[in-house]
Amino acid sequence: IQTQGLRRLAIDLGQNPSDFMDRIAWKIPMRRLGSVDEVGDLVVFLVSEESRYITGTQVVIDGGSVIRSD
Repeated sequence: IQTQGLRRLAIDLGQNPSDFMDRIAWKIPMRRLGSVDEVGDLVVFLVSEESRYITGTQVVIDGGSVIRSD
């Protein structure tokens, strides 16, 4: 997820934040980092009445990274 913490990590590692995030994004099937708003959208859904029948599950929000085979 694209956050200020990820930017700080790039800087701490002595790397350009944009290049650092581009290299991470390239490894994600959707070829981009997720946004904080996208995580927020999931949270809003999970606390809404629309999710009332969902119990005891994990929702992975990673742009398809868990399905990568390489």
